[in-house]
Amino acid sequence: MRTTKGILAAILALAAMAVALTACGGATVADDVAVSTIASVTLASAQAAAIPRNTGEILTINVDLTDQGFSPDTIFMAQGQRVKLVVRNKGATEHHFHIIGLDPADMLWSVKGTEMEGVDLTEEEAHNHDHGELADFHVCTSAFGVCPTGLSVHAHAAPGDLDIIMFTTTNQGNFEITDPLHQNLMGTAIVF
Repeated sequence: MRTTKGILAAILALAAMAVALTACGGATVADDVAVSTIASVTLASAQAAAIPRNTGEILTINVDLTDQGFSPDTIFMAQGQRVKLVVRNKGATEHHFHIIGLDPADMLWSVKGTEMEGVDLTEEEAHNHDHGELADFHVCTSAFGVCPTGLSVHAHAAPGDLDIIMFTTTNQGNFEITDPLHQNLMGTAIVF
């Protein structure tokens, strides 16, 4: 947190310096470019500080699926990271969360069972859906028959329901996230 505050303070100081130089007429185009470049690099560093690093522990990523899109629409994971992806459908129709091109290892899917340790279910989710037990296979519950094939990161849930997938990332890159039933809903998964 202190690092992020320090970086933001540096950005503000650079911006103030640029305004002062411009006001005094002493700034050149090269000065503006240098200040802009430093500010961009500093901002990128601040954003990188917010990205979770692979600590060897399970990274839980919560995503809400709605009729307007995914929230968040960009997720970050480290290569080799063990991930617990929890998707909650808050929309009016069935939604999917398919990461194209990400090659997962050691994938497990949720099935009906006891409440899963470490997943914060709302009281309604725990009572109505009783999710949590994990299995190394997927029982397709899609009303439209759109189901995961092979080893792909593909979660789906009916309205008001949730799906949980655990996997380990293996390959780096930027991967498109789609909803096969709603082509306009897209997102990005970044594995670094």
